[in-house]
Amino acid sequence: SDAQNERHFRPNSALCMWTLGEEPPRTLLADPTGVIRDPAMSWDGQRVLFAWKKSLDEDDYHLYELTLASGQIRQLTSGLGFADYEPAYLPNGHIVFASTRCVQTVDCWWTEVSNLYTCDAEGGSLRRLSFDQVHAVYPQVLDDSRVVYTRWDYNDRTQMWPQALFQMNADGTGQTEFYKNNSWFPTTVAHARGIPGTEKVMAVFTGHHTA
Repeated sequence: SDAQNERHFRPNSALCMWTLGEEPPRTLLADPTGVIRDPAMSWDGQRVLFAWKKSLDEDDYHLYELTLASGQIRQLTSGLGFADYEPAYLPNGHIVFASTRCVQTVDCWWTEVSNLYTCDAEGGSLRRLSFDQVHAVYPQVLDDSRVVYTRWDYNDRTQMWPQALFQMNADGTGQTEFYKNNSWFPTTVAHARGIPGTEKVMAVFTGHHTA
């Protein structure tokens, strides 16, 4: 997250939109000195949520929203010393996202822990949803409004296995395993997204220390 100890900040990024069959992609926002990441479309296709960090030491990742029709950008969350990213729109108009606001580090290194939070459409009414020892990240909303996410579980196992898929209701209740919580393979199930119109999920299988 680059908020406290780790430093992976590589500036010069842009938020772009590509319409199939048209070239080149249209640049919606460019920042030569900052990093833009994690774009998420609204349900009506009119707005884009994203995380933006404008400086390594004078800013952290926070949530912004861009209205496509006007190009207007508004900042939703703020504050130095923690990072907000990986947002997704919830069916009730609120936002679920990963954040280092829990101010924890993983047990085996200085990596900052991210847990899941929610806020309203204006960035207010901030509420923590997950209270996990290590990461709960990349929340995505399924067709039936459940939230699927990757949870790094240290309980009764080593630090390597597993990072499995978990699920919760949109309000944070009913947190339980979704897939592979008791399996030693794959080590990590990441970046899960629901396949529209089905009960299936697509995800990346990877190792603990591999990209």
